[in-house]
Amino acid sequence: MDLQTYKLTLTTDLYSDGPIDPEVALALNRILHDYCDGRLSFNVEMMIEGLLSCLREAAYLAVKKQMVEKYGNEMVEVAEGHQASRWSIEAKKAFNPEQAPQIKYSLKARIEK
Repeated sequence: MDLQTYKLTLTTDLYSDGPIDPEVALALNRILHDYCDGRLSFNVEMMIEGLLSCLREAAYLAVKKQMVEKYGNEMVEVAEGHQASRWSIEAKKAFNPEQAPQIKYSLKARIEK
């Protein structure tokens, strides 16, 4: 499989009562790349897991949108007396979490005003 590389940029606002010491960004970058016993810190791993979870959810929502456009409000019987929307059944079949975007662990932090 030929993997393609994309750049994901996330931004957020930070608030502070006073100036933020430039050393904070440097320290944050050290934290993001600090391996101990072959692993990233727990906080960094949880941040990456959270981002991966968001990427998987976004990938599923993209498939879901395609299925809603294709099947509309069509309902199908899934058990005696029980129906489900066709798009939801087809989206679950079409979605492969393995195909959701993955993260290359090259995180970078920058703090600017």
